[in-house]
Amino acid sequence: MKLKLDSLIEWAYVFLVSAFLLYIGMAVTMNYRLIHSFPYGFSASDAFGEIAYTEGIKDLGDYKFLPYYIRYGFSDTLGFHMPMFNHIAAIFSYVSGLPVWDSLLIIGFLFSIFSLLAMYSLIRNFNRNIALIGIALAVFLYERNFSIIYTWGQWDLIMATFFLISAVWVLDKFEIKYSYILFALLASGVALTHISEAIFLLIFTILFFVLKLLRKKLSSSDFKKLIISGILALIFSFYYLLIFKVGYGAGGVDNSIKYQAPERFDVVLSQFGLFQFLIMAGLLVALILLFAGIESTALLFGSFMFFIGYTNFISSFAPRAFQTRYLWPIHLPVLIGALIYFKLKFIIKEWKVVYSIAISLILAVSITLVYYQKTTNSGIINEQHWGALNWISQNTPKDAKLVYFYGDPYNQEAILWNQKRVSYRVNMEDFVNAIKEGKVKREYNVEVAAADDAELLYSKGAFSFGYHYREINKTAYFGQNDICKFDYFVFDKVGSQQALIGYNAVIANDLIKSGIVQPVFDNGVVLILKNNEPGGNCVEERNL
Repeated sequence: MKLKLDSLIEWAYVFLVSAFLLYIGMAVTMNYRLIHSFPYGFSASDAFGEIAYTEGIKDLGDYKFLPYYIRYGFSDTLGFHMPMFNHIAAIFSYVSGLPVWDSLLIIGFLFSIFSLLAMYSLIRNFNRNIALIGIALAVFLYERNFSIIYTWGQWDLIMATFFLISAVWVLDKFEIKYSYILFALLASGVALTHISEAIFLLIFTILFFVLKLLRKKLSSSDFKKLIISGILALIFSFYYLLIFKVGYGAGGVDNSIKYQAPERFDVVLSQFGLFQFLIMAGLLVALILLFAGIESTALLFGSFMFFIGYTNFISSFAPRAFQTRYLWPIHLPVLIGALIYFKLKFIIKEWKVVYSIAISLILAVSITLVYYQKTTNSGIINEQHWGALNWISQNTPKDAKLVYFYGDPYNQEAILWNQKRVSYRVNMEDFVNAIKEGKVKREYNVEVAAADDAELLYSKGAFSFGYHYREINKTAYFGQNDICKFDYFVFDKVGSQQALIGYNAVIANDLIKSGIVQPVFDNGVVLILKNNEPGGNCVEERNL
């Protein structure tokens, strides 16, 4: 009876922590609303790119090809982006009826909780009290800079982390019948969601079984199951791994030793405040226990992910090392929990579950009061800008080409993918120089707003591939271009740089005076002009 009561109290507390994290994370970030008329809270280009990828799946029905408007106008480029997250988001959006942007945020937050629960279960395999104490560290997920993983669109990393930790949990229970099939499914899930986590899983799996071999606990059955798992995982993820190899992998991998310092938005250990010292001490305890022969997959994995966060001295690993740090509050609870539990166990011989919950609660409240920061803000786009993008997608020909002049949101390229048309941006340096020179010009330096990842990879046949980026005339997409060739011109009427807004108005007025350009949309923030004679004399060059 006591055991059942302890379990009831334990899981009630875990549920309470999960609900609390969803509240201070998802509810606050989404301003306590499930549905928004525009991508509320989105603060980086990557986040808007995920909207475009997911909308593309909904529009095209699959992910074999990417939408043409993301890829320089080419409709045959292969989906280079890891597909799992966007497929799940598209399905969730269909089933729930929620907009894609809200679906992306919700799934991102939910999978961070799923990842935490998977980590809790892994630690619990070792020691329930350590798991209970350590879970409090997850509150740091919503402390700056950790929380930008949600608003900057790193949701596929979060989902991959769930598959990664779940796969490690299966390794810890590898003796279970058919565990090798589940491991293969989870491993392929990692590869199809975020490839760097698949590499981490591969390294950890090798480490895990090497240690079993050194301890003389690696059976022939384990070895056979591992081989079968590897073969199945390769089969399940073969298509995307092939695309990754000929796409991202075509440029090679830089494994040179070169330290890369974190940027201002990256996570550093000191952002844990006083808890950084507990983490370091916990790491020392974990390493001592592991070297002493204690068999704990949780201690090994927590220590492993700590060190992965410091692989920023390897050139190709550095960005992934910094990404891993965003989820340290999920990876490292075992270090905090082990330190506190084993220290106090010297004093309290008869340990009870309620002690662990009490300590965890104190830690969670302390972290919340001292370090938690609300992340509620509308993001880098507003309803008016999003309305303009929607108008373009619904009211312009699919082959229309647009050029964007100055606007605060447009420095985040992927925002423009969501108008679902091929678009270009005027280079701001050239734009500012024109103001300094006091000129209205017909030719400006422009650049296409599109993704050139994997060099615009396309299929020529079975196992034969081409790269549009290597074949195109790049001057048509970058550099000095006649703006009169474009079908539509987009100007912001409101912005942070008044001189640039004023120059926008001058160019727009001159275009209208030509007689071949007319306003077709104006919501007070964004003005869209239509060029009725592309290639005609749409503007006269003059001095201001």
